[in-house]
Amino acid sequence: GRAGAVDRQHGAVIDELGRQIATGRRPADSIMTVAGLEADFGVSRTVVREVVKVLESLGMLRLKRRVGITVQPRSAWHMLDPRVIRWRMSDPRERRAHFLAMNELRRGLEPEAARLAARRGSPSQAARLADLAGRMRSLGGAGRGATREFLQADTDFHELVIAMCGNEIILQLGSLIGSLLVERTHWAMQPDYPDERAMDAHIRMACAIRNHDEEAAWRASSYIVNQADEEIRLGRP
Repeated sequence: GRAGAVDRQHGAVIDELGRQIATGRRPADSIMTVAGLEADFGVSRTVVREVVKVLESLGMLRLKRRVGITVQPRSAWHMLDPRVIRWRMSDPRERRAHFLAMNELRRGLEPEAARLAARRGSPSQAARLADLAGRMRSLGGAGRGATREFLQADTDFHELVIAMCGNEIILQLGSLIGSLLVERTHWAMQPDYPDERAMDAHIRMACAIRNHDEEAAWRASSYIVNQADEEIRLGRP
């Protein structure tokens, strides 16, 4: 009971302070003290020190003797950590900029992963991919594009493509795609009726991977990523 309450308190302060830093309420180079944070959040010194350790590990804070706790510039943050992503998303301006930046990463990553998946993926993986693409199209056509079920199928599809590519570095970066899809749904940026052409592109990509057609897989994946980029720029849905 008590340990659980402390853990929840600890987590809540990490989230709130991380969000304040990520959204600029506590700007770079601003200095805080342990005593000041104790007062701000109404928690013990032990909790504050643990919170600072976590945010230091994410590059957002630096604790230095005789100086205090200093907010670090964005260039020092671990931008790919899911917590940093979530905190940035709480600011609408940051949210759009983050989605655009992440989609630029997808553009360079995912089509190549699709090409490699067509070369290296197994028949059972390809069959699973086709099932997921079909489920996405069915759910999207029924106006369920913003549901948890669609999100799960969408995430499973893209993470499977990354897994099939057989490149360990791409695999590590590819986990970010799932985070991006989750945040897009969470912030109501996923339409009830997804673009039919994008749904068809998922089908084409699954078929191309199954048929070991590397160029067709690359083209279909590129279409999906470019379509997502256009929707973000136009502020859809």
